[in-house]
Amino acid sequence: MRRRGREELGLKGRVVELQEANDRFREADRLFREREYELSLELLEELEAAYPTHHRVLNAKARALAQLGRIEEAIALCDRLMKEFAYTKILPYRAQLIQQQEVLKAAEEERERQEQARIQALEAEREVEAKEEAKKPRFRLKPVRLLLLVLVLVAMYRGVVPYWLGIGAIGAYFAVRLAIKMILFRLFMLPFKMKGRALEGAMAVIHGVTPGEAPAKTAGQDEEEPKHGPLRYVWVDVTITPLPRSNGFTHWEPGELALAPAARKIKSLDDHDHCFHVSQVRVFDEGKEVADEGYKYSGPQRLKLLVGLPETQSEFQFVYYMEAFGKLWVERT
Repeated sequence: MRRRGREELGLKGRVVELQEANDRFREADRLFREREYELSLELLEELEAAYPTHHRVLNAKARALAQLGRIEEAIALCDRLMKEFAYTKILPYRAQLIQQQEVLKAAEEERERQEQARIQALEAEREVEAKEEAKKPRFRLKPVRLLLLVLVLVAMYRGVVPYWLGIGAIGAYFAVRLAIKMILFRLFMLPFKMKGRALEGAMAVIHGVTPGEAPAKTAGQDEEEPKHGPLRYVWVDVTITPLPRSNGFTHWEPGELALAPAARKIKSLDDHDHCFHVSQVRVFDEGKEVADEGYKYSGPQRLKLLVGLPETQSEFQFVYYMEAFGKLWVERT
């Protein structure tokens, strides 16, 4: 009688344990369906420790691992289910995980390729800037100015000219020379700045970007290697809306538009060497797309612009003389 009582007690204990395990499995399933994958995985790992050979627990754990991005671990569990339990129902899900793993790997490789291309583009741009900087004329004294400077220094040395007067004269000469240069530069830039203000703070709404073909070379046109590497030509469908202006230049010309890298500062005409100029312009007139005839506009206008952009860059801004506005994003090829 005592032995029979102990057996009944042990049986009741196992029944209670199984009931508790089923309750925990249902709770893990509920958490999974509510996308609480980490909490679901914690419960499943506890159940696996108690029932390491239960295929339902292993199956559920594989799916929770996959949702957490732990694809390799999930595939390993699928292999275990096949090897130890001949659980063939897991095969379609395993194939799905393999495909997902390949997609993630391809996406990671693409991100690395784009990052490498971006680094190469930056390095190429730095090389171009370094070459342009090397071409800039260095400070040199012309023979007549050098002779005058020597005469002033000799006069100071012999006491003919006081030191304070000689040093002041030399400083004044360079100050006046620099001031004249800055004034001439500002006067030269003034018309371009005034024309560019027609699109100061303008808004650009992109309707679409489609592939285009490079324009045919005209007779006698030089073949010049692009500074930013190979270009891909695209048609940019955009509506440009300028801010209301009552004075100064109020009209703008689509043919004078350009695009530049999004991070490029446009301060002078020299910066236009880093811009990508529009090759062709088409305008929308009463909803119809027609060729541009060189008209100027004072308000919003929808356009299609054919422009060659570097294959290694994706973010650009619109440029009109000295004004930069709007944003354009184009997928890298």
